[in-house]
Amino acid sequence: MTLENVFTLRDLEHAKTIHMRALVRTDLDSTTDKQGNVLPNERLNQTSALALSLLQEYNIAKLLIWGHHKRPGEDAFSDLSQQAKIMGMRFVSFAGSKETEELPDRLAVLDNTRMISGEQERMIAPLHRRYASISDVYILDAPAVLHRKDTSIAGMHELMPVVLGPGIVSDLSNLD
Repeated sequence: MTLENVFTLRDLEHAKTIHMRALVRTDLDSTTDKQGNVLPNERLNQTSALALSLLQEYNIAKLLIWGHHKRPGEDAFSDLSQQAKIMGMRFVSFAGSKETEELPDRLAVLDNTRMISGEQERMIAPLHRRYASISDVYILDAPAVLHRKDTSIAGMHELMPVVLGPGIVSDLSNLD
């Protein structure tokens, strides 16, 4: 499979000079112990490594990370604050907030995508629009969830430019 017509991080070279704000969709679903505490895992390690790479190599001015954790109704369904803590990042929730101001942090973990109304029905909700308004580019790097129709996977291209992250590029390249 060739990736000639697909935008990837290589196409963000100009971000080094304009200090882009990036919204990154990763897979933050995590195992939990019996009390519902998130356990450190490889997905969080990969997300941390990606974040550092984007901040350093691409000079991203502001990096906002989001993903999902469990399904509504499951015992361990929660926000992403525990994942943020494990990764050494700040958790910021916009869900239910009317604020539209810029985030003060250079790096933050945002809401669980599955807490956004309409996310799993591929309906663009006000919160999707809010995230797009505070970001210049959307980096999709969640290979394990590409089969889903969730707005954060299949709908953000309607709101902003999208590039594929290294995890997806690697998986697609292996299809040859």
